[in-house]
This record gives sequence, structure tokens and C-alpha cells, in this order.
Amino acid sequence: MNQILAASLIGNGYGFALHWMYDPIKIKSILENEDVFFKAPNKQHYDEAASSFYGYPYGKAGDVTTQGMFLVWLTQALKENPHLSVEEYKQLLLAHIAPGGDYVGYIESYAKKLIVNEIMISMELEPVFEMRDDHLVGFIPYLATKALNLPLSKAKELATLFSNDEDYAHLFEWFDELLQDMTLENKSIRLKAMLDQTPLSFTSKLTAALSTKEDVHFLEEDAGTACVIPQSIPLIIRIINLATSFEEAMLMNVKYGGAISERAMMLGYCFSKMSEVPLHWVNQLNPQLKSQIQAL
Repeated sequence: MNQILAASLIGNGYGFALHWMYDPIKIKSILENEDVFFKAPNKQHYDEAASSFYGYPYGKAGDVTTQGMFLVWLTQALKENPHLSVEEYKQLLLAHIAPGGDYVGYIESYAKKLIVNEIMISMELEPVFEMRDDHLVGFIPYLATKALNLPLSKAKELATLFSNDEDYAHLFEWFDELLQDMTLENKSIRLKAMLDQTPLSFTSKLTAALSTKEDVHFLEEDAGTACVIPQSIPLIIRIINLATSFEEAMLMNVKYGGAISERAMMLGYCFSKMSEVPLHWVNQLNPQLKSQIQAL
């Protein structure tokens, strides 16, 4: 079983039922009264939340988000062809998510732009959208290459499918350096030591992530709970700094709300480098996902 892939997808599926719920008070109430881990989203929960987006009405227990499936597809493709090109990555995704594909689930803005651009190209017209996305989807190649022990250069190359933002490449390098010697015992020291190596646009945000600033002020001023990296990366770092185990990181991440499942993939990977992964949780994923992880 591929432990890195398992850790990332376990993280994604763990909080899938509350993904895109932006109401920590409602989440707290749900967690106190129900077991929602690895379950399907419940529309009533979303309707009762102060702020939410019910994006997976067809989701079932043990499922993962669209980005979770991107990770599965890309890892499978890279295992077959470690030299997979950006164009081949694009065609791989389109084969699943474009009209006529087999994927049933929410298609986010970056994927919609990819589809529209491809339709325009097929009509011999110029693409409509510039691909300069800033979502965590840019980290999918990073996770896939880590799962297969492929060069960082391949992750940087494939990440350009959705964005030419250089922050992705710099953050990949930063996480590589951070995790190289990090343990549960020294992680706070390692995080602080790495602050001066962060991309400049993230330095103040990550400094705040490691501070004693109250969550409410940190989220309002330095981070957030959406999937864009200026919000998600600082929150991921805050959770890494505070959590003492894989399980605690997953639960803490759910309680913050928002882009729960996408953040959890990076958290799963990071904690897989420092602590035991509860691999029995793979049994909570749907049978197809479980078999795909085992095959890789």
C-alpha cells in the first residue's frame, strides 16, 4: 500500500461530510452529536449552517473530493509514465471531467476554465482564460510525485497546468526542506527556523501561524479557510505546529471548516513523514478508492 497516497486520501475522506462548511459553531454541534467521519455530506447540515456550499450532493460514504480524484488519476498515470507531460496531464483530467467523462462531482472554477479553453482550441479559436489559479489543486502534482518518489522538477512542471504562479515551485521546495528533518518533537523549532526561507508573500502569514495570536484574528488577518493558497497554507502550518498526531491534525482541521478535504491532503502527507498513519482508516474509504491505493 502506498502510504503517502493513503495518508492524503484518508485525510480527504475523513472530513468529506463537512467539506465547504464555513461555520465552526455548526461544525462543533455536529461533531458533538454525530459521527460524520468518512460519511456522505448531509444537505440538512449545510442548510442549517450560517455559511456553506453543498457541492457534493451525489457524494457517498468513503468518497473524496474532486481534487482527491485528481490525485488518484495523476498518481496512476505517473506510475505508468514517470515522464508524463503537462499536455498529457491535461488530457488525463479532461478524459474524466469534460462532458462525456466518467466523473460525477463538483467541477471547480479552475477545471471549468480548462474545459472551456479546450473546447475553444478544438474549434480552432483562442483560449478564453489565462490559467493563473491559486487553489490547492496546484499541490496535486507535488503529492503525486512524493507518492512515487519522483523528482521535484516533475511536480513543478505539472503544476503549471493550472498556474504559472512561481509560489507553487517555491513552496514545494520549502516543504521539502522543512520535512527533511522534521519530527513531532522538533517541528515547532523546524518551522520557526524555516521562516526566513518562505516566499516573501507568505513570510508574515506563516509567522502569524506560529504565533499565539487567537484563531479568530489569525483567520481574519493572516489566513482563512478557503482553498486558495494564501489562506490555506498558513492554516496548514498552524495545524502542523499545534497537532501532536495524525489523528489530532485531522480533527483540528475539520473543526476549522471550509476547504477541509483539500487541506487534509497536505496535512496527511506532512504527518505521514512524522508519525504513524492510521492505515486501517483506508477501510473507511469506498472500495474502489481502497483498491486503487493498494494497487499503487
